[in-house]
Amino acid sequence: MVLLSFRNRMPRLSFVFLAPLLVSACGGGFSGDTGDDNQQQSAEPAYCAATQSYSGGVAVTGVARYEFRAVDTALGLNGNPIDDTIPMAEISVTNAAGAVVQCGATDASGNIALTLPAGADTYTLRVFSRSETTKLKISVLEDYYVNAPYALTSTFAVAANDTAKNIGTITARARLSQSAKLEGGAFNIYKQIWRANEYLRSATGNSSFVAPKVAVYWKKGYNPYDYFGGGPLLSFYRPGYRQLFILGGNGGAVHNVDTDHFDNSIILHEYGHFLEDAYAKSDSPGGSHDGDFIIDPRLAWSEGWANYFQAAVMRSYDSNWRYYIDTMGFSGDSVESGTGRLVIKVDMTMTNGRCAASPWPFDSIDCDPVSVAGEGTYREMSISRYLFKTTSSTGANVPFSSVWQAFSSGNSGGVAVGLASPLAAFRNVGLFNSFLKNLITDPTMTSDWNTLRNEEKQADTTHYYADNLTRTTVNTCATRALSPTVDLEDSEEIMRSNLFTSNHFYRFEHDGSNKSIRVEYTGGSVNMDLDLLIYQEDHYYQEERYYENWCRSGGGGIIGCSARSYSTETPQGSEQISLNGLAAGRYLINVKAHTMDKASYQLNGTAHYRLKVIQNSTTEDLCPAH
Repeated sequence: MVLLSFRNRMPRLSFVFLAPLLVSACGGGFSGDTGDDNQQQSAEPAYCAATQSYSGGVAVTGVARYEFRAVDTALGLNGNPIDDTIPMAEISVTNAAGAVVQCGATDASGNIALTLPAGADTYTLRVFSRSETTKLKISVLEDYYVNAPYALTSTFAVAANDTAKNIGTITARARLSQSAKLEGGAFNIYKQIWRANEYLRSATGNSSFVAPKVAVYWKKGYNPYDYFGGGPLLSFYRPGYRQLFILGGNGGAVHNVDTDHFDNSIILHEYGHFLEDAYAKSDSPGGSHDGDFIIDPRLAWSEGWANYFQAAVMRSYDSNWRYYIDTMGFSGDSVESGTGRLVIKVDMTMTNGRCAASPWPFDSIDCDPVSVAGEGTYREMSISRYLFKTTSSTGANVPFSSVWQAFSSGNSGGVAVGLASPLAAFRNVGLFNSFLKNLITDPTMTSDWNTLRNEEKQADTTHYYADNLTRTTVNTCATRALSPTVDLEDSEEIMRSNLFTSNHFYRFEHDGSNKSIRVEYTGGSVNMDLDLLIYQEDHYYQEERYYENWCRSGGGGIIGCSARSYSTETPQGSEQISLNGLAAGRYLINVKAHTMDKASYQLNGTAHYRLKVIQNSTTEDLCPAH
């Protein structure tokens, strides 16, 4: 396994994916899995599911609640903890001898109601941070290796003649002075996943919906990245494993460091990645993202979806919610001292807004501003805003059920109708929109959707990324124009090619037969140099300046590369790649302007090109669909 490690100027927008064989060439670098190979992961304890029936038994009642620190949208986590209910959580009751005598679950309001055997005994009732019910499937676990859930415990005695026993309220605390493990953090994570499932049931009109089981690892004062060799403080989802890792702090501290167990935006964002993994399919290569840079459209879509999903869920129980918020520490507690503030506050209703919150030194940074048609395809926060306004009652008011249908559907009649289709590839917001537009049939809604989509520079086709190519008669396809711009420095101080302006990407279906792909171009007024690259489906984009022999190395999933240099006097050029012997499959063609170390005056022009396929001495054009 290779683990990605990135640090941005806006750290909580820099989420990380951990996946087998996931490799990154981004400037934050990557670190190997340096965890303890000798430490084995224990199996999760058996779930207490078998409910016992006792004639003439003792009716036990009570309530399970948890405390959490609430987010003040101006101050971060602020004030004394407040409490809420724990719904549908596993219950286990043992007698004085330690034998399990009853199993059950709290109800949707956190109430406890079960029956114990008649007669005198001392019992211990535990409410665990997990559920295997028809409404919720989750385990919030304390340690990756021990794999045990958190528990609220109540020990009580039943007299010989008792027929009923109320144990009162048992509460998971949010103050370290009251609980060393801070169980309130675990149950707050639990509650947010419950809310996500409740939202999906309500918003999709499917009362029986329940997402597959997810395991969440969280520990007070602990950075979960330390399980995988250590690195920056972050929460993340591990695709393919259905595991969430939520940041609990650092070095045992929670009062003045970045934590996420009460940051519901972060928890639900990561759960959004889980839903993408479980119901759609993620093509995201992972990597660095800070909400203020052109990034790979596959990554932009995945992060944009997750940012949007958290806001949609939170708005379902707080009608004023319109944010993505991350906090650090806490303040305003009358019992415990702390230093807290906002780190990130993004308003989803704005077209362009601030990404960071004062006094963060980058609070003047705009959050993925867009100005040119199609640019939103490459900007995660633009995607988030667009989706939020799409389903908002003050926006296009498109039902979330339509969004979910485009997100989770597969094929219909052999044709892709959603991102879950095995025919879908290089998943991005343009592809998603091509499915969604077919589900919006109301004329007013369609008009409103088009207005806000255009406002965020979002396309309703794959025109700007991974457009399909069709073979046609040579030199009949219109030439495409490419007007590159200078490389930009990202938040990690890495110079990057502008994926939107300096690269054109196309989806190519290869049947396995021998052929060559060729680009022919004129360099424009400044005689620009175009290169040709072909990537495998699960590639990641490499920057040539950081990789020796990048064009020939095959790194990052490069199948073929042709990057001949032309003198500045050359008015035209061509690049060609042979596909002989290449297995059939989906590939991505990139027509890339050579921009490395070039100033703006050297790129102040437009190159025109055609893509061609050469097979059996026959040359044809490859025409984009849009």
